[in-house]
Amino acid sequence: MKISKYQRSYGWKCCNSLDFGSVAIVIFFLLLHFTFFNANIFGKSYTGWDTHDWSFVNFVYFSDALRSGSVPLWTHFIQSGNFFPSFNNVGLYTPFQLIFIVIAWVINPLQSYEFMIQAAMLVGALGAYSLFRAQGAGRVVALFGAAAFDLTVQLPIPGQMVFVFSFGSLPWLLLGCLNFIQGNSRRAYVVIFQAVCFVLYIASGYLWLNIVNLIIAFLFAGGIYLSRVRGASAEQRIVLRRGILNVGLFFLVIGVLYAGLILPGIINLSSYYEKFHGDFVAPDPRLRSLSPTANFSYNSIFHAVVAAIDPRIAANDPIWMADIQAAWPYGAGWVLWIVVLATPWTRKVFSGQNFWLILLFVALLYSTGNRYGIHNIIALVPVLKANRWWFVGGYYCSIALCMLAVLKLNALSASATFRQAASRICLVLVPIAAIFIALDTPIEQYHVVAEIAFLFWLMNVVSDRLLRNVLLMGLVCASALSFLEMSKTIPTHNYSRIPDASGYVDKMARRKVNVEITENFRKLSTAHDYVFDDEGWLLEKVPFAHGYNHLSNPIYWYVKNDAFLSKIAFFAQGERVDKKLNRRDFPSDNAYAEALGQQISLSPLYPIVDAANYHGTAYADAKSGRIDKISIYPNSAKMTVVTNSPALLVFNNVSYAGWRAYIDGKPVELISTNLIFQGVWIPVGGTHTVEFVFRPYFTIFMLALPYFVWLLCALLFLRRRALNERLSSVGVGA
Repeated sequence: MKISKYQRSYGWKCCNSLDFGSVAIVIFFLLLHFTFFNANIFGKSYTGWDTHDWSFVNFVYFSDALRSGSVPLWTHFIQSGNFFPSFNNVGLYTPFQLIFIVIAWVINPLQSYEFMIQAAMLVGALGAYSLFRAQGAGRVVALFGAAAFDLTVQLPIPGQMVFVFSFGSLPWLLLGCLNFIQGNSRRAYVVIFQAVCFVLYIASGYLWLNIVNLIIAFLFAGGIYLSRVRGASAEQRIVLRRGILNVGLFFLVIGVLYAGLILPGIINLSSYYEKFHGDFVAPDPRLRSLSPTANFSYNSIFHAVVAAIDPRIAANDPIWMADIQAAWPYGAGWVLWIVVLATPWTRKVFSGQNFWLILLFVALLYSTGNRYGIHNIIALVPVLKANRWWFVGGYYCSIALCMLAVLKLNALSASATFRQAASRICLVLVPIAAIFIALDTPIEQYHVVAEIAFLFWLMNVVSDRLLRNVLLMGLVCASALSFLEMSKTIPTHNYSRIPDASGYVDKMARRKVNVEITENFRKLSTAHDYVFDDEGWLLEKVPFAHGYNHLSNPIYWYVKNDAFLSKIAFFAQGERVDKKLNRRDFPSDNAYAEALGQQISLSPLYPIVDAANYHGTAYADAKSGRIDKISIYPNSAKMTVVTNSPALLVFNNVSYAGWRAYIDGKPVELISTNLIFQGVWIPVGGTHTVEFVFRPYFTIFMLALPYFVWLLCALLFLRRRALNERLSSVGVGA
C-alpha cells in the first residue's frame, strides 16, 4: 500500500476548496514564516540587500506618487530623471503589489513591504502544496514537499525579492500545465484568463528566472503528454490533444503579454545605447549589469554538490568554504537528499522522477559554469548566458529535489522490513561519512545526519499511518531547525534581516509623502562611485543627481557630478552647435561616451543643440530671465518663467521619447539640449507658462493590455454563465 493511500484522496478541484484543511495549511506556513521573520514582521529589522536598495525604494516612490495623484511613468528624483516602468519595476503596476502599495498608505511602508514578502512566499508554498496534491500525494506528503520548497528555495532568498516571485510562480505554472493536460480547463477564455493572472504575477519576478521557468514548464508538459499518450485509448487521446493545445495557448498568451510588459523597458535601454557598439563598460563600480564582470560559479562539481546539500559541511575547510560562501543558496538540506537517495527509483522511461533527476544534473552542471568547458556551451544559449550568477542553479537543484522527494514518498511502499530499510540507509550513510571525514566536517553535522537517518528509517519500518505522518512532520521540523541555525553558522547569509539600530523604520514612517518638487534645486555629490544608498530623496523628497538606477543613459555617468545639474531648469546663456561625434572615430564605447560627456561639461550653460535649432543669439538679456515658480510631478513639470527676450529654457531632465512641451498651453517643439537633456525655445519675452509632459502612449498601452484581456475574459465568462442559466431555465443542458 502506498503512503498516498493513507490519507483521503482529493481531486484537483477539491484540494483547492476553502475547507478546514486548507485553512490549517495556511496557518502552518504562517507559523513557519513567523519563526524565521518575526523581527521583520514586528518592525525590529527589515530585509536588506537588493530587496531594500532597489525593490523597496521604488515601491515607496510608487506608493507615494500614487497617493499624490500620479501613476508614475517617470522618476524625477534621481539621476536627473529616469524611465520608471523598466523590467525591474513593471511589477509595481500589477494587482498583487498594488494591494500592498495601498496598504502602505495606512501603515508603515516598510512593514507593508515585509508583509508583501511573506505573502509572496506564502503564494509559492501554497502553489507547491497544490501541485503535489494534484499529482496524487496525500495531505501530509504534500505538506512535507511544500515545506521543503519553502525552506530550501524561498526562505533563503528574500534579499532578492524578484527571485521570490519567480521561484514561487514555478509550482503554479507546473500546476496549470498539469491541469490543462488532464482536461480540467476546456474553455479558451479560461486558459487565457489564467495566463493573464500568471503574467501579472511573474511581472514582479526576475526576467531570466521567468524565462527559465517557462522552459522547464514547457518541457514538463511535453513529458507528461508523451508519457500519457502512449497506450491511451482513442477517447483519452482526444482529451490529451485538447489539453496540449490548451497548454500551447497558455504559453502563447504568456509570451505575448509578458513580452509586452517588458518591451517598453527594452526599448528605453535600446534608445540610450543605439549609437554604441556594445562594448560599454560601466565607469563606476556600482553600475552592475553594465560591466563585463566575470561570471560567478562554483569551482568544481564537487563544490556544487556540497553546496547543494548544506554549505556547513565544508565549514572547517577554508578553500572549499571560500568558494561556497560566495554563493547565495543554503542547499537543499540533508532531509531531502536522504529521502531521495534512500528510496527506490522508478523504472519507467517517461516518469516524473527521471525528468526532475535530469534537471538536478543540469542545474549542478550549470552552477559550475566556469569549469569543464560548460561556459562555452552556455555562451551560445541566449537564455542561459543572460545571468552571470551561475550558482543560482543551486536553487533549481533544491526545486528538483523537492519534486523528487514527493514523487518518491508517494511511490514508497507502506512499510519495509528492518533489513531493507537498514540497507538503504547504510548505502547512503557510507558515502556521507567519507565526505565528512575528507572535509573535516563539524561534529554538529554528524548529529543532524544521524537524527534524520533514524527518523527516516523508522518511517520506513512502521506501518501505523498516524505514526508515519508524525515522523514525516518530524523530518520537516528537523529541516526547519537546521535552516534556522544557518545564519548563526554562516553570518554572511544573514542579509535577509537587517537590525533597525538607527530608527530607520520610524524615519520611514515620518517621511515626506508628497512627491511634488517646488524648488529649482537638485542635490549633488562629488563621489566617483555613484551613490545609491542616500535616501534623502525618498525621506525628504529632495531630488538627487545620483541614486540607484543602473539602467540610465550611459553618457550621464560622465556628467553626474557637474555643478550645472544643481539646477533643474535654467536659461541658456548661449548655444553651441552639436559637433556630431561619431562612434567610428573612437576605439571604444567608453571613449566615445567620455568625449560626449566632456563636450557637455566644457560649457554646460551654453548648451549643445542641433544645427536646425541654433539661433545664434548673443543672449545678452537672457541672464535676466528667471523661473518664478516650478512644480514637478512624476510625469510632468510646470514652470512660470519671465524673460526680457527670446531665450532657450533648458530642462535638466534626461530626454526620452514620449516627452512633450507646451508654452502657454500650446504645443511647441521639444529641443535636445546638451545631448541628453531637453528644452524649449521661448520666441518672445514676457511671462509664460511652460509645461513638460511625459505621455508614452505605447508604454501605457502595454501596461494596460493584460487588464484589457482580463476584462474581455471576464465578459466572456459572464456571457457564458448567462447562457447556461437561460438554457437551464428551459431544461436544456449547456
